[in-house]
Amino acid sequence: MHKNHLKHHMRHEPTAEKKEIEEAAQGALATFQRFFTTLKETYVPSWKGFTVIIAAAVAILIETTFLSISRNLAQQQAAPANQITNQAQVTYQDPSGNSYGPLMSNSVVVDVLPLPSPSPAPIGDTTAPEQIVSLAVDATTDTTLSVSWQAPGDDGAVGTASSYDLRVSDKEIKGSDKDSWDKAVPAPNEPTPLPAGTPQTYIFTGLTPNTTYWIALIASDEANNVSTLSNIVFATTTTIVPLPTPTIPPQLLTAVKVKIVAQYLKENTPVTLALKHYLNGTTVLQVSSITDKDGKAAFTINNVVKDVYDVAISIPGYLVPVIEDYNFILYDELKMELVVDDAAAGNLQEDGTIDSLDYAVLSSKWGTSDATSDLNGDGIVNSIDFSIMNANWGKTNTTP
Repeated sequence: MHKNHLKHHMRHEPTAEKKEIEEAAQGALATFQRFFTTLKETYVPSWKGFTVIIAAAVAILIETTFLSISRNLAQQQAAPANQITNQAQVTYQDPSGNSYGPLMSNSVVVDVLPLPSPSPAPIGDTTAPEQIVSLAVDATTDTTLSVSWQAPGDDGAVGTASSYDLRVSDKEIKGSDKDSWDKAVPAPNEPTPLPAGTPQTYIFTGLTPNTTYWIALIASDEANNVSTLSNIVFATTTTIVPLPTPTIPPQLLTAVKVKIVAQYLKENTPVTLALKHYLNGTTVLQVSSITDKDGKAAFTINNVVKDVYDVAISIPGYLVPVIEDYNFILYDELKMELVVDDAAAGNLQEDGTIDSLDYAVLSSKWGTSDATSDLNGDGIVNSIDFSIMNANWGKTNTTP
């Protein structure tokens, strides 16, 4: 029975291991034969019963040995690794106190197997949004740039990305130069990505006029997968164009009436009026007239820009003071009568001073009707005219 049992196990072992199993089994049988002989010689209470016990023990130990060897071989085949071998010494003591042995037990081989590798972490979203290649500049002003693009997807061109990183720089952004991207300024209040393919826009504000800017962006998804840098665009803000100053038509003097009255002025005496700018003395208007029978001259001033002027009056034979800094701005129409009663008659030389040279002229015309030398206009040059000249002797023309 025991041999059949052993053969049964051996028939199921691989052929390559059969020899090793048989040798181990034979070694076990030899061990128990020696053990059986020793017991037979020293202790024989019932040979038949003893034989049964010993036979059962042999069968059990053979089975145990066989299973240990088979298990050990299977472990060696399945997982070659470091091994620990243990073997025990067995001493038998009968009921009378007699000891037998020691006998060496079969070897127990323990495989030291490596710890199993940890299971790989579950693979999540590893697909980044697609690269944006549609970035374009739509419009510029002196301080703004408007750009647009088509939204990428979450996974490539599918879905909706989570965020944008849109940047602008007044230095060139280069796709191969990470430092240029790092130094670019992130746009404030970037838009939230819309579903893939949806047009999106953004306006940069507060830029410097007449400056070139470079712009680019990337997209990220919820798993922090980042797209490749977009195409890079650039544009120049416009130059500030000052608002045109409203053209205000100059205000003109219209119908300004000027009358000049001077002592001893005779009829048909030529009188000239000039308006000179009060700052630089530039003559802006000069008109002439002839006195009427009452010795008065009248002028009408038109189409002269309203401003401050010096009014200069020229009458042959007279020293006429200049009316300085006369303000014409306040008037649309002004009826002004200039009474030149302090005009000094006797400037016959027209040199701006009444002196002996003028007396010489008067003397040469004595007794004649010379209109210039006839200062009082009575038709004859005489002592009365000399008296008028004498009263103005030494006076100087005040014309600027």
